[in-house]
Amino acid sequence: MAVHRHVWDGGWWEVEQALPDVRLRRHVVGPYVAWREGTVAPTVRRECAAAIVPLIVNFGPAYSLTSPAHSTQRHASFIAGVYDTWVDVAGATTADAVQVNLTPLAAHRVFGVPMSVLANASGAVDDLGGRSLIEELGNATTFAERVRLLDAFLLERLLRAPAAPRAVRYAYETLVAARGQARIAQLQHDTGLSPARLGAALRDACGMTPKQLAGVLRFEHAVRLARRAGRGSWSAIAFECGYADHAHLTRAFQRYAGESPRAWAARAAVAVPEPEF
Repeated sequence: MAVHRHVWDGGWWEVEQALPDVRLRRHVVGPYVAWREGTVAPTVRRECAAAIVPLIVNFGPAYSLTSPAHSTQRHASFIAGVYDTWVDVAGATTADAVQVNLTPLAAHRVFGVPMSVLANASGAVDDLGGRSLIEELGNATTFAERVRLLDAFLLERLLRAPAAPRAVRYAYETLVAARGQARIAQLQHDTGLSPARLGAALRDACGMTPKQLAGVLRFEHAVRLARRAGRGSWSAIAFECGYADHAHLTRAFQRYAGESPRAWAARAAVAVPEPEF
Protein backbone atom coordinates (compact mmCIF):
# COMPACT_ATOMS: atom_id res chain seq x y z
CA MET A 1 0.00 0.00 0.00
CA ALA A 2 2.40 2.68 -1.20
CA VAL A 3 1.57 6.32 -0.58
CA HIS A 4 1.88 8.65 -3.59
CA ARG A 5 2.49 12.26 -2.61
CA HIS A 6 2.71 15.47 -4.64
CA VAL A 7 3.71 18.90 -3.35
CA TRP A 8 3.48 22.19 -5.26
CA ASP A 9 3.27 25.91 -4.49
CA GLY A 10 -0.48 25.70 -3.91
CA GLY A 11 -0.45 22.78 -1.48
CA TRP A 12 -0.05 19.02 -1.36
CA TRP A 13 -1.98 15.79 -1.78
CA GLU A 14 -1.27 12.14 -1.06
CA VAL A 15 -3.07 9.03 -2.26
CA GLU A 16 -3.00 5.46 -0.98
CA GLN A 17 -4.58 2.57 -2.89
CA ALA A 18 -5.44 -1.08 -2.23
CA LEU A 19 -7.27 -3.74 -4.21
CA PRO A 20 -10.52 -5.08 -2.77
CA ASP A 21 -11.06 -8.70 -1.81
CA VAL A 22 -10.88 -10.91 -4.91
CA ARG A 23 -14.58 -11.75 -4.47
CA LEU A 24 -15.39 -8.07 -5.01
CA ARG A 25 -13.37 -7.49 -8.18
CA ARG A 26 -16.40 -7.61 -10.52
CA HIS A 27 -18.37 -5.28 -8.24
CA VAL A 28 -15.72 -2.65 -7.51
CA VAL A 29 -14.19 -0.60 -10.33
CA GLY A 30 -10.49 -0.10 -9.63
CA PRO A 31 -8.86 0.02 -6.20
CA TYR A 32 -10.00 1.49 -2.92
CA VAL A 33 -8.49 4.97 -2.65
CA ALA A 34 -7.65 7.02 0.44
CA TRP A 35 -6.70 10.62 -0.15
CA ARG A 36 -5.65 13.52 1.96
CA GLU A 37 -4.78 17.02 0.84
CA GLY A 38 -4.10 20.55 1.99
CA THR A 39 -4.35 23.49 -0.39
CA VAL A 40 -4.01 27.26 -0.22
CA ALA A 41 -7.39 27.77 -1.93
CA PRO A 42 -10.55 25.61 -1.79
CA THR A 43 -10.63 22.86 -4.46
CA VAL A 44 -13.11 22.47 -7.30
CA ARG A 45 -12.85 19.35 -9.46
CA ARG A 46 -14.86 18.67 -12.61
CA GLU A 47 -16.12 15.08 -12.70
CA CYS A 48 -17.31 14.00 -16.14
CA ALA A 49 -20.13 11.54 -16.82
CA ALA A 50 -19.18 7.99 -15.87
CA ALA A 51 -20.90 4.62 -15.50
CA ILE A 52 -19.80 4.15 -11.89
CA VAL A 53 -21.31 4.86 -8.48
CA PRO A 54 -18.72 6.50 -6.19
CA LEU A 55 -19.04 5.88 -2.46
CA ILE A 56 -17.22 8.63 -0.52
CA VAL A 57 -16.63 8.15 3.22
CA ASN A 58 -15.42 11.52 4.38
CA PHE A 59 -13.52 12.41 7.56
CA GLY A 60 -13.01 16.09 6.68
CA PRO A 61 -15.11 19.09 5.63
CA ALA A 62 -18.26 18.51 3.57
CA TYR A 63 -18.36 18.67 -0.23
CA SER A 64 -20.71 20.63 -2.48
CA LEU A 65 -21.87 19.06 -5.77
CA THR A 66 -23.12 21.32 -8.57
CA SER A 67 -24.39 20.01 -11.92
CA PRO A 68 -26.70 21.00 -14.78
CA ALA A 69 -28.88 18.12 -13.52
CA HIS A 70 -29.58 19.60 -10.08
CA SER A 71 -29.07 22.52 -7.75
CA THR A 72 -26.11 22.42 -5.38
CA GLN A 73 -26.12 19.45 -3.01
CA ARG A 74 -23.95 19.41 0.10
CA HIS A 75 -22.77 16.21 1.81
CA ALA A 76 -20.14 14.90 4.17
CA SER A 77 -20.12 11.20 3.22
CA PHE A 78 -22.16 10.50 0.10
CA ILE A 79 -23.02 8.19 -2.78
CA ALA A 80 -23.26 9.67 -6.27
CA GLY A 81 -25.45 7.82 -8.73
CA VAL A 82 -24.61 7.42 -12.41
CA TYR A 83 -24.43 10.84 -14.07
CA ASP A 84 -24.97 11.39 -17.78
CA THR A 85 -23.65 14.93 -17.41
CA TRP A 86 -20.81 16.63 -15.55
CA VAL A 87 -20.67 17.65 -11.90
CA ASP A 88 -18.34 20.08 -10.12
CA VAL A 89 -17.25 18.86 -6.68
CA ALA A 90 -16.13 21.72 -4.43
CA GLY A 91 -14.14 21.03 -1.28
CA ALA A 92 -12.39 23.03 1.41
CA THR A 93 -8.64 23.62 1.82
CA THR A 94 -8.24 20.24 3.55
CA ALA A 95 -9.56 16.79 2.71
CA ASP A 96 -9.43 13.32 4.26
CA ALA A 97 -11.60 10.63 2.68
CA VAL A 98 -11.87 7.13 1.25
CA GLN A 99 -13.47 6.42 -2.14
CA VAL A 100 -14.86 3.18 -3.56
CA ASN A 101 -16.19 3.10 -7.13
CA LEU A 102 -18.97 0.54 -7.46
CA THR A 103 -20.64 -0.77 -10.59
CA PRO A 104 -24.27 0.37 -10.78
CA LEU A 105 -25.51 -3.22 -10.35
CA ALA A 106 -23.40 -3.63 -7.20
CA ALA A 107 -24.56 -0.30 -5.76
CA HIS A 108 -28.17 -1.34 -6.34
CA ARG A 109 -27.60 -4.46 -4.25
CA VAL A 110 -25.43 -2.85 -1.56
CA PHE A 111 -27.76 0.05 -0.78
CA GLY A 112 -31.09 -1.55 -1.65
CA VAL A 113 -32.63 1.40 -3.48
CA PRO A 114 -33.65 1.76 -7.13
CA MET A 115 -30.72 3.38 -8.88
CA SER A 116 -33.18 5.66 -10.66
CA VAL A 117 -33.48 7.48 -7.31
CA LEU A 118 -29.78 8.35 -7.47
CA ALA A 119 -29.54 8.99 -11.22
CA ASN A 120 -27.87 12.38 -11.78
CA ALA A 121 -28.01 12.95 -8.02
CA SER A 122 -26.31 12.06 -4.76
CA GLY A 123 -27.42 10.82 -1.37
CA ALA A 124 -25.98 10.88 2.15
CA VAL A 125 -24.39 7.56 3.15
CA ASP A 126 -26.04 7.56 6.57
CA ASP A 127 -29.47 7.96 4.91
CA LEU A 128 -28.79 4.79 2.90
CA GLY A 129 -27.87 2.51 5.79
CA GLY A 130 -24.18 3.31 5.93
CA ARG A 131 -23.94 5.08 9.29
CA SER A 132 -22.13 2.16 10.93
CA LEU A 133 -19.60 2.06 8.06
CA ILE A 134 -18.79 5.74 8.56
CA GLU A 135 -18.28 5.21 12.29
CA GLU A 136 -16.14 2.10 11.87
CA LEU A 137 -13.90 3.64 9.21
CA GLY A 138 -13.58 6.79 11.28
CA ASN A 139 -12.40 4.77 14.29
CA ALA A 140 -9.86 2.79 12.23
CA THR A 141 -6.27 3.94 12.65
CA THR A 142 -4.75 2.59 9.41
CA PHE A 143 -5.74 2.32 5.76
CA ALA A 144 -5.20 -1.45 5.93
CA GLU A 145 -7.82 -1.67 8.67
CA ARG A 146 -10.21 0.45 6.61
CA VAL A 147 -9.70 -1.86 3.64
CA ARG A 148 -10.69 -4.87 5.75
CA LEU A 149 -13.78 -3.04 7.00
CA LEU A 150 -14.80 -2.06 3.47
CA ASP A 151 -14.37 -5.64 2.25
CA ALA A 152 -16.53 -6.95 5.09
CA PHE A 153 -19.25 -4.32 4.60
CA LEU A 154 -19.56 -4.86 0.85
CA LEU A 155 -19.38 -8.66 0.99
CA GLU A 156 -22.06 -8.83 3.69
CA ARG A 157 -24.38 -6.51 1.75
CA LEU A 158 -23.87 -8.34 -1.53
CA LEU A 159 -24.38 -11.77 -0.02
CA ARG A 160 -27.75 -10.89 1.46
CA ALA A 161 -29.10 -9.07 -1.62
CA PRO A 162 -30.40 -10.86 -4.73
CA ALA A 163 -28.59 -10.31 -8.01
CA ALA A 164 -30.28 -8.34 -10.77
CA PRO A 165 -32.44 -10.36 -13.18
CA ARG A 166 -30.45 -12.28 -15.79
CA ALA A 167 -31.77 -10.13 -18.65
CA VAL A 168 -30.62 -6.95 -16.90
CA ARG A 169 -27.17 -8.39 -16.20
CA TYR A 170 -26.87 -9.51 -19.82
CA ALA A 171 -27.85 -6.08 -21.17
CA TYR A 172 -25.51 -4.24 -18.80
CA GLU A 173 -22.53 -6.56 -19.37
CA THR A 174 -23.01 -6.52 -23.14
CA LEU A 175 -23.05 -2.72 -23.21
CA VAL A 176 -19.95 -2.52 -21.01
CA ALA A 177 -18.06 -5.08 -23.09
CA ALA A 178 -18.97 -3.20 -26.31
CA ARG A 179 -18.00 0.15 -24.74
CA GLY A 180 -21.48 1.40 -25.50
CA GLN A 181 -21.54 0.32 -29.14
CA ALA A 182 -23.92 -2.63 -28.83
CA ARG A 183 -27.18 -2.35 -30.78
CA ILE A 184 -30.13 -1.68 -28.45
CA ALA A 185 -32.53 -3.54 -30.76
CA GLN A 186 -30.31 -6.62 -30.50
CA LEU A 187 -30.36 -6.39 -26.70
CA GLN A 188 -34.15 -6.30 -26.77
CA HIS A 189 -34.20 -9.33 -29.03
CA ASP A 190 -31.67 -11.27 -26.96
CA THR A 191 -33.40 -10.58 -23.63
CA GLY A 192 -36.94 -11.02 -24.96
CA LEU A 193 -37.96 -7.75 -23.32
CA SER A 194 -39.89 -4.94 -24.96
CA PRO A 195 -38.19 -1.54 -25.21
CA ALA A 196 -40.31 -0.25 -22.32
CA ARG A 197 -39.65 -3.24 -20.06
CA LEU A 198 -35.90 -3.32 -20.75
CA GLY A 199 -35.65 0.42 -20.21
CA ALA A 200 -37.54 0.25 -16.91
CA ALA A 201 -35.52 -2.72 -15.66
CA LEU A 202 -32.17 -1.10 -16.47
CA ARG A 203 -33.24 2.22 -14.92
CA ASP A 204 -34.11 0.38 -11.71
CA ALA A 205 -30.80 -1.52 -11.55
CA CYS A 206 -28.43 1.02 -13.13
CA GLY A 207 -30.18 4.39 -13.12
CA MET A 208 -30.22 4.70 -16.91
CA THR A 209 -31.97 3.36 -19.98
CA PRO A 210 -29.87 1.27 -22.40
CA LYS A 211 -29.48 4.27 -24.72
CA GLN A 212 -28.34 6.58 -21.90
CA LEU A 213 -25.89 4.01 -20.55
CA ALA A 214 -24.51 3.37 -24.04
CA GLY A 215 -23.85 7.09 -24.48
CA VAL A 216 -21.93 7.36 -21.21
CA LEU A 217 -19.89 4.20 -21.88
CA ARG A 218 -18.93 5.43 -25.35
CA PHE A 219 -17.84 8.79 -23.90
CA GLU A 220 -15.81 7.02 -21.17
CA HIS A 221 -13.97 5.07 -23.87
CA ALA A 222 -13.24 8.28 -25.77
CA VAL A 223 -11.76 9.81 -22.61
CA ARG A 224 -9.57 6.76 -22.01
CA LEU A 225 -8.25 6.92 -25.58
CA ALA A 226 -7.65 10.67 -25.32
CA ARG A 227 -5.62 10.25 -22.13
CA ARG A 228 -3.40 7.72 -23.89
CA ALA A 229 -3.17 9.36 -27.32
CA GLY A 230 -2.88 13.02 -26.32
CA ARG A 231 -3.89 15.94 -28.49
CA GLY A 232 -4.26 15.96 -32.24
CA SER A 233 -6.01 12.60 -32.59
CA TRP A 234 -9.67 13.54 -32.14
CA SER A 235 -10.83 12.30 -35.54
CA ALA A 236 -9.27 8.88 -34.90
CA ILE A 237 -10.86 8.76 -31.44
CA ALA A 238 -14.24 9.69 -32.91
CA PHE A 239 -13.98 6.85 -35.44
CA GLU A 240 -12.81 4.30 -32.84
CA CYS A 241 -15.71 5.16 -30.51
CA GLY A 242 -18.42 5.08 -33.16
CA TYR A 243 -19.08 8.81 -33.46
CA ALA A 244 -20.10 10.01 -36.90
CA ASP A 245 -17.37 12.66 -37.04
CA HIS A 246 -15.34 15.14 -34.99
CA ALA A 247 -18.41 17.38 -34.56
CA HIS A 248 -20.38 14.46 -33.10
CA LEU A 249 -17.56 13.80 -30.63
CA THR A 250 -17.49 17.50 -29.70
CA ARG A 251 -21.21 17.44 -28.91
CA ALA A 252 -20.65 14.41 -26.67
CA PHE A 253 -17.90 16.22 -24.75
CA GLN A 254 -20.11 19.29 -24.35
CA ARG A 255 -22.86 17.13 -22.89
CA TYR A 256 -20.82 14.80 -20.71
CA ALA A 257 -17.88 17.04 -19.74
CA GLY A 258 -19.35 20.51 -20.12
CA GLU A 259 -16.58 21.61 -22.47
CA SER A 260 -15.03 20.92 -25.88
CA PRO A 261 -12.44 18.16 -26.37
CA ARG A 262 -9.68 20.78 -26.65
CA ALA A 263 -10.77 22.51 -23.44
CA TRP A 264 -10.97 19.14 -21.68
CA ALA A 265 -7.45 18.25 -22.91
CA ALA A 266 -6.06 21.58 -21.76
CA ARG A 267 -7.54 21.10 -18.30
CA ALA A 268 -6.29 17.51 -18.13
CA ALA A 269 -2.76 18.68 -18.98
CA VAL A 270 -2.42 21.22 -16.16
CA ALA A 271 0.97 21.46 -14.50
CA VAL A 272 -0.19 20.07 -11.15
CA PRO A 273 -1.00 16.34 -11.44
CA GLU A 274 -4.43 15.50 -10.04
CA PRO A 275 -4.89 12.54 -7.70
CA GLU A 276 -6.75 9.74 -9.50
CA PHE A 277 -9.80 8.51 -7.62
